[in-house]
Amino acid sequence: MGFGKILKLNLQKITSKLGHYVINKLDVKKMQIDLPRKRHIKVDKESIENLLGIPNDGLSISSLKKTDRDPLVQQWKDRYPGLGISPAQIVKKIKENAYDNEKIFEIDFLMLFVTTMIKCSNNGRCMYKLLDRLPMHANFIHFDWCEYVIDKIKTSKLEWKNDNNDSFFTGPITVLTVRSYIFSK
Repeated sequence: MGFGKILKLNLQKITSKLGHYVINKLDVKKMQIDLPRKRHIKVDKESIENLLGIPNDGLSISSLKKTDRDPLVQQWKDRYPGLGISPAQIVKKIKENAYDNEKIFEIDFLMLFVTTMIKCSNNGRCMYKLLDRLPMHANFIHFDWCEYVIDKIKTSKLEWKNDNNDSFFTGPITVLTVRSYIFSK
């Protein structure tokens, strides 16, 4: 799928204080994190690729249009009871290793990656609207995931209201915080 490097990322938690600091310092016009003493951390496709090892070229995910729901997506959703699917539910399925269809595993992995690393809902559930745009027959390595991360960084920052307690940053806070941490070493 092109996500092998991410399996080597060993991260237990990110404090909310550090995450908020990084988001506050993010300039989406310049796509950089501004630091003291006029230093900057560049946030671009190449830095995302170096950090996560995800595909940096291919079809643009953001330009894909919504299509009729693929029966495979419905089959995937039917494996989970209730209205929303949580990352914990996906992890449980992965640990059970109960897959008779490799593509269902790929969807589980992709949704876990997207929800924990790129974009989640305000309640922490999976946002699987992306699956209604991706052609399920395609190999996910053929999509530009770095561009998708950059797009979600921008839109999440623009939607976030730091001074509003009811506004949650739902974007790639993990990616930005790890990027700033690696730069500081």
